[in-house]
Amino acid sequence: MTRNDEHTLNTALAESLRRRSPVWEASAEDLDALEGSARPDILVESPTGAPVIVETEFAPAHTVEQDAGGRLGKRAGKTGEEIEYAVALRAPQSLREAPPWHSSTASKKRPSVHGGNAPPRARSTERGMWRR
Repeated sequence: MTRNDEHTLNTALAESLRRRSPVWEASAEDLDALEGSARPDILVESPTGAPVIVETEFAPAHTVEQDAGGRLGKRAGKTGEEIEYAVALRAPQSLREAPPWHSSTASKKRPSVHGGNAPPRARSTERGMWRR
């Protein structure tokens, strides 16, 4: 079996997000997604809401939350809209061996959502929300 890398996971997640809503535009690993030279793992845009960044890493994912938080305040490349929300997704190692869209492993993802563009920033996980 072929091992999945982060790019494969991001592509599958962006495709899955596009299927969830006909108005969402989700791009993975797009060099033009943000102004400047930053390349987010996934950018989700909608005509009815603010753009959202999704940063992914396979566990133990030591820097995924820092990466996600660092996207706040950046601007989307196409629209120039400010990034106000970023999701940090820690994917289990089991997804390296299984197709990323496999339903038995999908429930093991542990996202955290970062909101706000100025300190203090809020962080939300399965345990609740707090400020840092």
